[in-house]
Amino acid sequence: MAIAQQQHGDLHVLASGFKNSQGHAIARLYLPGSELTKKGQQEVSATIHEGRSSFLFPALPAGEYAVVVFHDANDNGTVDHHFYGLPSEALGFSNGFRVSLTSGMPNFEKLRFSHGSSVQTLQINVE
Repeated sequence: MAIAQQQHGDLHVLASGFKNSQGHAIARLYLPGSELTKKGQQEVSATIHEGRSSFLFPALPAGEYAVVVFHDANDNGTVDHHFYGLPSEALGFSNGFRVSLTSGMPNFEKLRFSHGSSVQTLQINVE
């Protein structure tokens, strides 16, 4: 009996739009059904240089994912919020999602993208 081999490919995330190089940029990778307010299934931290940062999630199985990138300016490992609940640190999302009055809050379905067995690069803008 042959066993099907699961296909894997690297996922590169290139983030831009950071206003300064304080702290670090963090990318969180989520699986279907995940709550985006929690930590992702994988998390990668990177330095910010000239408003940009890059991340690598190596050898991911083919499937559906979502990515959230944020500027952890104070290096506390979490997205900080203003007293009225809005994020106080810049955020960026996969699938071109942007928070607005018409888009509503981000969720897995809005950020979902398909990842295959080859190398894939996502461009994410943080705002």
